[in-house]
Amino acid sequence: MPAGELGISDRRHLILRDDPTITVERGDAELLRTQLYAKVGRAQLPELLLAVDGEPHFTWELLGRRPVTPEELVPLYAAILVAAMALDGTNVAVMIPGVRLSAIRRASLLLEEERGLRRANDTVVEFLLAQPLSQQWGHGFEASSDLMSLDVSRHVWMSRVDPKRRRHAVGTYTQVLDRWGIVYDQPLLLSTRQAGAAIEGAVRQSITRLERLAVDTHGYTDFAMAVAKLPGFDLCPRLYSLRDRHLHVPRRFEVPTAIADIVQHDVSLEPIRDGWDDLLRLVATIEEGWRTTTDVLERGESVHSLQRQICTQALPSKRGRRAEELIATSGALTLVTNCVMAWNTERLQRAVERESHRVAPRYSVDALRSIGPVGHRHINMRGTYRFPVERYADRLVASAA
Repeated sequence: MPAGELGISDRRHLILRDDPTITVERGDAELLRTQLYAKVGRAQLPELLLAVDGEPHFTWELLGRRPVTPEELVPLYAAILVAAMALDGTNVAVMIPGVRLSAIRRASLLLEEERGLRRANDTVVEFLLAQPLSQQWGHGFEASSDLMSLDVSRHVWMSRVDPKRRRHAVGTYTQVLDRWGIVYDQPLLLSTRQAGAAIEGAVRQSITRLERLAVDTHGYTDFAMAVAKLPGFDLCPRLYSLRDRHLHVPRRFEVPTAIADIVQHDVSLEPIRDGWDDLLRLVATIEEGWRTTTDVLERGESVHSLQRQICTQALPSKRGRRAEELIATSGALTLVTNCVMAWNTERLQRAVERESHRVAPRYSVDALRSIGPVGHRHINMRGTYRFPVERYADRLVASAA
């Protein structure tokens, strides 16, 4: 760590200096964000989904093949919105001209197949990461995890009372890359310790090789940090009372003089050696998928804002009573969120490219790092949904290609 970033007080408390590049936003960042999003233009959510689908073809992953007719796609888009936005299928059938409720229900079954939904999300994230602008946001090897609550009926078996919002809810736990894009999601009990879910997502996601995963205090245990380290990445929790914490190291372990006052030489290597083989076997079972990290450890907020704009109401009372329905809800919400971020990124990329042709470009690389793809005020997510598939048929339908 560079000199001056870490210090020790007179009371032997650890002090981390503020990093201005992280804690203080550039004064012109909000203005720059407004200018770029003004160039993005307004969009209707249905056409946004079509535009994104025309590139990575996430519906092909859900169907397991290329669609033959446009009529196959509209019920599938409708089913995605029903699951992601907690809408009633009957109302959506009325909102979308020419779509039958029975077709939406059949398409909804495709969302309960977790592997297809996971592949669909991966294709959208890969499309987002392919935009050069996303390289300004991070290296793609770091992510953060957090849980967002979704209101549900108290009769749903996974529902618990959210202590902050005083409502029955289930959680959707997501891993968001430093270059944006949700690389993994899963429904989760609100009362569940989140460390296992955090590691589970890092191990199961297939987009990148994560090196660091940031979690909040609910995602922290000492054992979880050890389990994360063995597969090859660091679990980086936000800790309360950091000033009162000490670094525990093995006896006779040499440490820099600058941190000697907060170091405790009280770690014995003998129990570590005794339990090493069992720990390696445990991590192997996690990596190979024989046991989930959540199960093992239970025994031993920008992206969320966007998601709350997409899903503004509680799930209908009859939905969420099966695990497959909760998987579909969490995955569909993630898919729509990824589509919005991918569409924003691609349109922001266009705006930056148009500006780069000027003699004196207005946007510097450093300034672009503060512009994220989670804007949503320019997207109409409500009203009558019309899917002009014919405009994108040459990219979406096999017979038109």
